[in-house]
Amino acid sequence: MLIQHSCLIEHLKRLKESSKEAVENADYFSAFNEYMHVKRPVEDELLELIQRTSQSDKPQLILVCGGVGDGKSHLIAYLKNTYPDLFDKFDIHNDATESFEPNKTSLDTLNEFLDDFSDERISIEGNNSKLIVAINLGSLNNFIDSEYQGHFKKLKDYVLQKNILEPKIIKSESKEFSFFHSINFSDYNIFSLTDTGVRSAYLKGLFERITNVDEKNYIYTIYKHNCIACSYEGRCPVKVNYELLSQYSMQIQLIEVIVEAILKYKLIISTRSFLNFIYEILVPSDLDVLVKSEIESSLNQIELIKYLNSLMPNLIYDRKDRSDFSRVLATLDPLGVRTSDLDDLLITLNTTRGFAKLFAEHVDITGLTWLEDEFQKEKFLAVTTPSEFKKILIKTFVRLFRFKPKSNVLCLEDPVYRRFLKDLYFWNAGDMQGIKTVFTNVKESVFKWNGEGQNRGINLLIGKNQIKYKVSQFLELSPCLDGLPCTASGKLDKFLPFITLLFKNRKKGTLPLEISIDYSLYYLLDQVRNGYRPNKKDKQDFISFMEFMNKVVLLGEQDKELKFEQKFGGDILKFKLSYDEDFEEYKFVRV
Repeated sequence: MLIQHSCLIEHLKRLKESSKEAVENADYFSAFNEYMHVKRPVEDELLELIQRTSQSDKPQLILVCGGVGDGKSHLIAYLKNTYPDLFDKFDIHNDATESFEPNKTSLDTLNEFLDDFSDERISIEGNNSKLIVAINLGSLNNFIDSEYQGHFKKLKDYVLQKNILEPKIIKSESKEFSFFHSINFSDYNIFSLTDTGVRSAYLKGLFERITNVDEKNYIYTIYKHNCIACSYEGRCPVKVNYELLSQYSMQIQLIEVIVEAILKYKLIISTRSFLNFIYEILVPSDLDVLVKSEIESSLNQIELIKYLNSLMPNLIYDRKDRSDFSRVLATLDPLGVRTSDLDDLLITLNTTRGFAKLFAEHVDITGLTWLEDEFQKEKFLAVTTPSEFKKILIKTFVRLFRFKPKSNVLCLEDPVYRRFLKDLYFWNAGDMQGIKTVFTNVKESVFKWNGEGQNRGINLLIGKNQIKYKVSQFLELSPCLDGLPCTASGKLDKFLPFITLLFKNRKKGTLPLEISIDYSLYYLLDQVRNGYRPNKKDKQDFISFMEFMNKVVLLGEQDKELKFEQKFGGDILKFKLSYDEDFEEYKFVRV
């Protein structure tokens, strides 16, 4: 039953990480958590595995693996709540990182729980134990390398042969391990890759759970019955923010921003942290700490500047002190984009008094009633805009344009990131034609890493960095396509968030060299390709690439020929050192 005059903020607090609904285990699943559940592809796979193993007369261990906060506990709790008879056949260890006795470690507890799957007991007649263990990959690695590994050699063999701890996607389950099974949440991302960009049915589903026009949606019901009738509804940023979040276009743009943060900064987003983020962009921090009567008083006195600062497009980027999630999103603030179009527009915004006209032409402010009313006032158009007010209007304009543009006056996309997305899709899809460009670009970056070499040559480091001398060798470097994933098409739900390339010298017949390229390295290599010289910090930050480069130069022809350049005044002198195999002698000549 609805509480009359109840404030929406009070009910949005269910989304906070500090709310009781945020705490989940296999024995507790609230009605709110059940309503908020959004199906993911991993759910069907786990349910099918549980149903299949429940019929076995042998002991069956299901490892539900993944990272911290990726939804393992939530899904197990949901399935147990939905299929109680099925789960009666299993014992569940829902957090393999904890110990339940003060004198025991988490590994001690896990050792006891897995006793029926030790080498000594697993084949005992009558042992039909069935266990489900939710375990982080780090904890699993620690366990199979712990003092207990001698008792769990079969389990360790399974984990290693299945490459569960490696960043690889396993297509099918091995049949030779009849006792052990696993689902790896790390194989599944909260978004999908397509040849046109990213999608996230999961995040979209969570948005819809919060905003659906549905009487089952308690948050919407409060909004419908109380917010619209509230005497402060025209001045309440929370109401406006909720309406913004309800818009399909806003949800799609938010998903794109979040995925960009995941790929660029390896941001790990749990369902709890995502819902907490939604709360933070709906409710300004000053209203979060107030009771209903204080909220009404605050809204009664709110000024337009504070109202604008409390709108969702500003809250997304201005709350970097609240969490890692918010801090990372702040780095993607469109105000930080440096393009000539944006610079010209900022100059226009700083020198104009016609904000109303600019907003009307370029951004959609439908629903921002207070701002719409102010723009209609004759005095607003006539007087010089105060500097503080102008600052917040500029900030609001640019950020609104990121989410709700009405024109193409600005391009706020990151072109390097867009290319990375496309190359990431082609590689994970095993598209041999599509991946040609990234092979070509990375090869060019490799050859320019130590500066431009001579005639298809690659420069060698000769001690301290200096510009007077350059030494280069001929190097034939070819792509090796053996490492491409299996060919797929359309939407990819299982994929790796980085590109792994193999290169080789066909003449030398050595094993291919492998390099994994995440967005950070992709961006650096793009800069190198365009003339940037890596500094000491770059080489320290990307030590794996430096190791790759050290191996690459060994594939060259330095044992047969070296080329030298010497800057002498304004001239460049060129020399060649070569080995004559017939007479077994070296020749050093000027060329």
